[in-house]
Amino acid sequence: MSDPPILFTTSVEWTQSHEGVIRSPRKTDVAATCPPPFWPQGDTRLWSPEEFFVGAVELCLMMTFLYFADRGEFRFLSYKSRAEGHIHYIEGKARFTKILIYPRIEVADQRATQKAKRLLHGAERNCLVSNSVKCDIVIEPEIVVAK
Repeated sequence: MSDPPILFTTSVEWTQSHEGVIRSPRKTDVAATCPPPFWPQGDTRLWSPEEFFVGAVELCLMMTFLYFADRGEFRFLSYKSRAEGHIHYIEGKARFTKILIYPRIEVADQRATQKAKRLLHGAERNCLVSNSVKCDIVIEPEIVVAK
């Protein structure tokens, strides 16, 4: 017998025009809209499903890095990243073809840079969200030593 699945649940509700809200038990509701490329009248202050998608991959990479850093008792000074999701039309359908993630990890000394690279590589291999999507995930890290 296999293990039962790990479940995450959400619900969405249309609120107006091309906007809605996404909910999950015991979480803050988040308003969302169609992004401007698909609905120019959309409220650019609201999140879109496409931004959630790119953000989910980026955030999962960071969380997986944090997990490995904690297990390896690796101390670092900061972790920041930015990500870009590239959409192309393929056979008449819009789809993400690539997500580029640019993590910047600051460490205390030169000796820590190699360990940070190894942990980030492990996070890249083990990130649940990026392992679950079709598009290419490209990680372009910057490991810097604090001044």
